[in-house]
Amino acid sequence: MRSRPVGVVAVVLAAALLAACSQVPSDGPVRSTGSSVPSPSSAPFDFNPPGPRAGAGPAEIVTGFLTALEATPVSTRVASQYLTERAASAWRPQRRTLLYQGRDVQADPVQDSSSRTSVALRLTSPYALDGGGRWDGPARDVDADGLTLELVRDRGQWRLSSVPDAMVVPLSYFQDHYARYDLHFFDPSGRLLVPEPVYLPRGPQAATLLVDHLLDGPRRPDRGVERTYFPPRTRLAVSVPIRSDGVAEVPLSEEVDELEGADLDRALAQLVWTLRQLPDVTAVRVTAGGRPLRLTGTGPMLDVDSAASYSPFVSYAEDALFSLDGDTVQEIRPFTRPARTPLVKLPVALPGARLGVSLQATAAAVSDDDGLVRTYPAGSGVDSPAGAGGAITAGGSLRPLWDWSRRVWLVDPAGGPEAVRVSVGSRQTVLPVAGLPAGPLTAAALSRDGTRLVLALAPAGGRGARLYLTRVLRASDESGTPVRLSRARPIATQSPLKRVVDVAWRDGTQVAVLSRTSRTTSLVDLVSVDGESESGALSEPVDVLFDRAVSLTSSPGTRTLLVTTLGRRTFELSLQGRWVEDADLRDVARPVFVG
Repeated sequence: MRSRPVGVVAVVLAAALLAACSQVPSDGPVRSTGSSVPSPSSAPFDFNPPGPRAGAGPAEIVTGFLTALEATPVSTRVASQYLTERAASAWRPQRRTLLYQGRDVQADPVQDSSSRTSVALRLTSPYALDGGGRWDGPARDVDADGLTLELVRDRGQWRLSSVPDAMVVPLSYFQDHYARYDLHFFDPSGRLLVPEPVYLPRGPQAATLLVDHLLDGPRRPDRGVERTYFPPRTRLAVSVPIRSDGVAEVPLSEEVDELEGADLDRALAQLVWTLRQLPDVTAVRVTAGGRPLRLTGTGPMLDVDSAASYSPFVSYAEDALFSLDGDTVQEIRPFTRPARTPLVKLPVALPGARLGVSLQATAAAVSDDDGLVRTYPAGSGVDSPAGAGGAITAGGSLRPLWDWSRRVWLVDPAGGPEAVRVSVGSRQTVLPVAGLPAGPLTAAALSRDGTRLVLALAPAGGRGARLYLTRVLRASDESGTPVRLSRARPIATQSPLKRVVDVAWRDGTQVAVLSRTSRTTSLVDLVSVDGESESGALSEPVDVLFDRAVSLTSSPGTRTLLVTTLGRRTFELSLQGRWVEDADLRDVARPVFVG
């Protein structure tokens, strides 16, 4: 089994989110930043930090060590020079990454005869990534206790003898040099890819790191939700170079030779979807022991679109919009003629009803204010008398949600541990939600791959709102039957949420949250489901909408995001974070995409 190169993978996965220039307060006990050193925080170019200066004191050594960790490209070569040889050989920075907004180095004066000392390092707003680049949230142990760095005199010079097994870098560095990527695994049935966010340095090392961490497989808590098709000991033989023609060369160890047929196709799909995020990659060539591997029916060059059938956004999902207007469910395609066609004719108009359309637009579910949810096949009542529809539940529900297995998800706005029901035809199953506090639910959204359910909770007392995420565990057979929900956990946001009106999936791991900030203004927050948005480091700018928004919808495959107001005006979010009115959707009531 190949050992992982500590110097590359460790540093690369450890150095991450820098958010503000390093700073050292000047009041209180003796504090020192050492001699001035160049700062890479604002420079997009390579940064080669200096090594330790002869005669440097303990505070200067610590400050220089921290600055060396900000090398660009990511490297621990210079940082190791601030350590004793023994400490450098024992240091494992790949195990964790600590990210901070500010730092405070506190060092007491030392006597010339002293051979040992320690320096206290306090970090402001510390966060952590695990060894695989996944977000671990606030580093509460570091926030509470700080870090103590031990130093000794080594050949007459102060050197660090004990440092944490972590990269310690500012959030601003992360913001400038890192990006959010997704590792792709499969749902238990093997039908759809499931993305998992990680944070890695931009640049030529990103391809190697992505494949390396993909081969590590899902984290233990996620193994009931997703699976990998790579054999357990599969490793990269060497790095992943990207050729000048955009082909990523992926040399794998011979364990992957165990795969064949559909299992091999799925493993290669995981690689293709993980590497296609890199802008320079146009195709992937995978080898095992020098022998090229290929998807069924293709050559050795795997185009980045060659595994589209496993798309986490569901390749067959309709891309049209749908709206419930009076007694008619309309299909809306602004660039075709006719632009609006009736899909379902209801027996009566249902003002205020909530609409959900199946992924292939073959059925619609309507939840009315009387607590009744009915499903209608597409075309019902369009060319014939209006059908009665099939009643699937009595009892309140937020907007009905559809998954790829053609099940309807109903969420009771009253909340509680039995708020989530899944329906197939007239048969309903309650999926209990543990860990969800008491309080009404104002919005819900199910990811296209069917593995994540987000709930917006209005706590008792009505002050603020919280988002909760639960993972969906499904049967491993072709049915994809939901078996249970994981314990709900809160999703951290950068600022407190106001009253949440609607939520929608921006992509596979990020949700858009519509809240009303006043009677005349609305706000959309883009929130990563792993809680990274709390740091604000990689947040996307979104302007305030100066109107009363009533609904939000998104198409995860294209990241199209629409907000509709009380006056039936629909706005689309531009790449610059501005709201642009779509004139073709004027007077459309609460449009929705499928799902």
